[in-house]
Amino acid sequence: MTYSGSAVGLFRYIHSNPPGKSAAILRSVLRALDEQLYRPTARPADPEKIEEYLNKKMDANLEKIRDARILKELWNYDRIWINGRSYRNLKELGCLFDHNALRTLFAADPVADIHGDLTVENIICRTDVENPDKAWYIIDPNTGNLHDSPYLDYGKLLQSLHGGYEFMMMTPRCTVQENHIDFQLTRSAAYDTLFEAVCDDLRARCGAAGLHSILAHELIHWLRLMPYKLNKDKKRAPMFPSAEDVERVHDLKKQYYAANMDIARKNEALFVILEALRPTHYLAVITTGSRQNATEMLDHFHCTDWFDLILTQEDVVNNKPDPEGYLKAMAHFGVDAAHTMIFEDSAPGLAAARATGASVFACNQF
Repeated sequence: MTYSGSAVGLFRYIHSNPPGKSAAILRSVLRALDEQLYRPTARPADPEKIEEYLNKKMDANLEKIRDARILKELWNYDRIWINGRSYRNLKELGCLFDHNALRTLFAADPVADIHGDLTVENIICRTDVENPDKAWYIIDPNTGNLHDSPYLDYGKLLQSLHGGYEFMMMTPRCTVQENHIDFQLTRSAAYDTLFEAVCDDLRARCGAAGLHSILAHELIHWLRLMPYKLNKDKKRAPMFPSAEDVERVHDLKKQYYAANMDIARKNEALFVILEALRPTHYLAVITTGSRQNATEMLDHFHCTDWFDLILTQEDVVNNKPDPEGYLKAMAHFGVDAAHTMIFEDSAPGLAAARATGASVFACNQF
């Protein structure tokens, strides 16, 4: 490639040009990737690759984070204070890493050849070119993603604009004392503006369900970054991913949850069973999801009033696979395990249910 003295990284371009010019560059990048790379190489999703992606890119990295000596003490706390604000610790957000939910979500992902590392720092801009379609190029592609979906590229871009990855890389140090992590982090109004613009573009391009999946991939990207930081940059490692980043993604996912109701499917057989049990049994919902999302889902299927008790992640200290939620419901109704039936569809949920000693029914397919 011919050297150009007008070439600058997108980070510098964003912070030295009006937001509209940077937004035009990003729209052009996404459009060109879609037309020239993703569509010509499109292929069906591979369930085995999705499972391998979840095992190696999510579970294995969660395990490395949990077992890292430098994070051992932090992991034991239920809540972490970051720059003076309290967040749920990573171990308390298990609902975000549920295999069944993510397997179903990612099965609808488009699959194609991808760039693999579409961060802001890998997009180079030409300041001497006005046409946004000719004013950029991309460097440093990355392979080995297993589940090669364009949504991974989009998730990488959000890791920059949403999580502020480039600003975190410029933060010189962080301090950790008990469950308090403090560091100086700059937030960029230009990033915030571009984040909203890119989300609007992705929502139009991929739909609400697609944006939900992209946010899940952004979260997995943060998990993939952490072991590298533990190996190369131990002193700053507690920043990557911070509970703040994870909870920020979680909050966005909750916002888009309601927009995905049109693709939710009812377990018809389970509904028949519950209707038969209603006149003679107490019914309860025990979920690792938020109260907001649980209520939206039950309202969508017009069955909220079926249940005598609804316990969500806000009502327990320990989420599944800990049985706390189930034991709390049993205590509420004054019943023991011998008089309790639990229906579950996830591995953490089944582990929690079986730990109670109650009768457990696995809803693997419907």
